[in-house]
Amino acid sequence: MDDNLVNYKTKKIMQSIEDIRGKKSEIAQALRALKIGKPQENEEVKEDMKQLIAAYDAISEQETQYTNILKTIVEIHEQATLDIAKDFEKKLKKMTQKLKEQKENKKKKKRKRTMKRITLKKLQKNWLTVK
Repeated sequence: MDDNLVNYKTKKIMQSIEDIRGKKSEIAQALRALKIGKPQENEEVKEDMKQLIAAYDAISEQETQYTNILKTIVEIHEQATLDIAKDFEKKLKKMTQKLKEQKENKKKKKRKRTMKRITLKKLQKNWLTVK
């Protein structure tokens, strides 16, 4: 998933959560205003309070859902980051091993060339002594 897309989605969800919290605050304020006086004696006020409480509960549930979505996005993003890090480590190990093998091969070739030179010199020396 593209990081920009993740950041965009995260910001949108955070904004939604902030909006929900603002609405919850408005509902709580309206409930406080309705409690002034004797609301238990007025059926209309009781009904309004029930509706506001139901709206508050519904919005709280929505906030919980958005929070869970946000947690899931963060977990997925973290796991993706860990997966990328593991892949990078594997590639780095392979590259390190390959580099090590290349160095060893160079050393072997150099030793081989040195051995050929030594052998050639011995052959030349032996050939000269045989004459």
